[in-house]
Amino acid sequence: MFMNYLKFYISAFIVVFFVSCEDEEYCDCQKEGIQIFQLITDDDVDIINSVEGVNVNECIRYNLENIFSDQIDYETVKVVDMCCCE
Repeated sequence: MFMNYLKFYISAFIVVFFVSCEDEEYCDCQKEGIQIFQLITDDDVDIINSVEGVNVNECIRYNLENIFSDQIDYETVKVVDMCCCE
């Protein structure tokens, strides 16, 4: 009886481990430099107007103009997987 429980828990652990690893590999959220991820909302009118192809409820990745600025470098904006903003 104990061996059946042990086999079940080991099998469940292996399945959960591999499924969770697949999700991480699928989600390309590599941060390099000063990249930032942001979920676009209705309040982000400046981004929507400045970058073609960006819509509300999309996740974007972008760089700042420099490390001392809070201004978005609009040339670096890219729509990425939604899991990056979660």
